[in-house]
Amino acid sequence: MWAADPDRSPTTLAVTESRLRLYVRPWFGERPIKRIGPPTFAVGKPTSNKSWTRPSAGPPPEEAGRLLAQFPLFWWDHVLCLLGTGLRFGEPAGLRRRRVHLNRALPVLQVVDTRYQAGRLGSGFKPRPKRDAGIREIPLAPQVVEAIRRRQLPPGTEPSALVFTGPGGGPGSHGGPGVPKGARTVLSRHNFHRTYHAALAKLADPTGELRSTAARALTALRAGGPHSLDRLTAALADRGRAIRPTTVQIALGKLVAAGLAAEVGEDTDRRWLALPAARDPCWRPWTCAGPTTSATPSRPGSRTPASQPGSSTR
Repeated sequence: MWAADPDRSPTTLAVTESRLRLYVRPWFGERPIKRIGPPTFAVGKPTSNKSWTRPSAGPPPEEAGRLLAQFPLFWWDHVLCLLGTGLRFGEPAGLRRRRVHLNRALPVLQVVDTRYQAGRLGSGFKPRPKRDAGIREIPLAPQVVEAIRRRQLPPGTEPSALVFTGPGGGPGSHGGPGVPKGARTVLSRHNFHRTYHAALAKLADPTGELRSTAARALTALRAGGPHSLDRLTAALADRGRAIRPTTVQIALGKLVAAGLAAEVGEDTDRRWLALPAARDPCWRPWTCAGPTTSATPSRPGSRTPASQPGSSTR
């Protein structure tokens, strides 16, 4: 009946029929499109054999713990909140103190205010999400409650104060004064994105964080096989600056603790050998930011002072 309407243009009918053939017909088997109607509605098996699996909501606790250990200590509470609530980054970045209720029987936070960063179009805070469905209450796990308590301000602070803030430090806005380290600054999506990828790099390559002596010792062990302490000390002296045996032994202990080397043999014939540095097999990067546009991101190290009571960013 809809297609028989004389007001329908041939282009509209052609586009509609094409979409029906692509997206609707596969679910009805080989039945002709003209015969599909309410009296003869019957769903057959889809023609595609691809199996659909629900994407994971987040990393398991073991993987999340390994990732968390690679973040600077300042960011631990931020990451715990993101992992424990599933919030988008702009939601905890815009979370106000009045939206957190930790003294209820079931602690919750209310997602209302959000932070946005739109490049040349500016950045700031929105009083509500784009859709009404984005306004919601989220129950909090005990670990998230403790993380928020560590970030809460002293009693009597302005209710509109931000719960999660940046680390401070840096040159500040273009042409403005610098921001001292430790000052409460608004969170930057770009700054967190860099910090997150740096943590992923540490997780994928544990040798990148070794001190120079431990890195040299590991290189020598991989090149020459199992070494005793005296032989390894001599090998390091041949490849560069000489190092005291006590310092080499401390470096070997760090390699063993990191799972990059193993100790074999008896006390009289103790040797060390390098172990393969396997990448974490179960960690896959998850995106913490939406797709980028042609907008210019903030400069590395740039900070913006957090909003004060009475400012336009509240």
